[in-house]
Formats: sequence, structure tokens, C-alpha cells
Amino acid sequence: MEILSKAKAAGHDLKMGDISFVILEQEYGDPLIAFRSIYGPRGTKEDAERHSESAGIDFVRKILKKKWRAKERKGLTRKFADISFEENKEALIELLDEIGQLKGTPDLPVKDAVKLETDIRTRLNDKFGTVEKVEERRVVVNVKYNHICEWTRKECFLQTKEYAMKQWDLVDREELEREYELVPKNRSEYGLQEQG
Repeated sequence: MEILSKAKAAGHDLKMGDISFVILEQEYGDPLIAFRSIYGPRGTKEDAERHSESAGIDFVRKILKKKWRAKERKGLTRKFADISFEENKEALIELLDEIGQLKGTPDLPVKDAVKLETDIRTRLNDKFGTVEKVEERRVVVNVKYNHICEWTRKECFLQTKEYAMKQWDLVDREELEREYELVPKNRSEYGLQEQG
């Protein structure tokens, strides 16, 4: 915001993407890569060079060089390898917050803000191990048949006691009585007839 306000006072109509362009150009050493990563892949080399040589970009470059030199004098600059993944991740998240605050203002139109947010979120997902949780997938195959009819010779399903107990988690009454030493009640209490 400070750079944008200084540029506006100097008569340059700049956006946040222009500052990003200068930073990426400095990092990559190639204006075409910086131009395409900010403004889209359709930019030509001539467009990138024209943009890089514009007065507004030159103004931003001078301000950033002053800031970088001041940090170097204070010993605040570090090489990229010295920055941890967590620090990079936190910086990207902070940048997302700043973009959210500036979105829709004259300094950062909504279209540019959405593009920057998308780029940052993509980088967060790709580079910092934010992996989608892979749920365990199980395929349940129900038994279609377990018997062949003696008369029609067609496949059919006969529900056996073992299958029903397994399918619906049923417990065999006699086995339960034996396991827990329960005294069997008179079957007539349940309205059942004694079989004999």
C-alpha cells in the first residue's frame, strides 16, 4: 500500500500486480516469465519488455531496491533456502488476507484479486503438502446367488441361518444360553409351542 500511494503521488497509476511483476522479475531474472505469471500466458516478449521499461515499473523498481538495500544494511535479508516452509506458508496466508482486504478497491480490482487468490491457493495446495484426505474406499459386493435350483437349473439365493446371522448381526439363542449359562425359559411364555 505504501508503494502504491507513493506511485500515485508521483503520477503513476499502478496496481498490486505491477509490484508483483517487479518482484518476480527480480527473482527470475526474466521479464517474460514475470509478465506471464501475473497477466496471463498470452503475453508476448514485446509486451513484457514494454511493461518492464515503463516509467511506473521503473519507479516501483527503484523503491523496492531502496527497501532491499536498507534490509541488507540491517542484516534482515535471507536467502530463499534459509526460509522454512512454514514461514513461506505463513507469508502466503498473510498475503491472502491482504488481498482480501484490498479486493474491490481502486488499488486492486476484483478480477486481479481473484486471480491472485487463485494462484496463491494453488501454490499452497501444491507446494506445502496440503493434500486432500484420501478416504478409504471399500467395495461391498453382495452375494447374488449361492445355490443352483435342482429343477430349473437357474442361479438362486437361499438364505441360510449362517448368512442371516452374519448379515444382520444376529446371535444364536442356544449358543448365547450356553455361553452365559442362562436357564432357558419355558417356550410357552413366549407364545410358542413346545416341539417334541
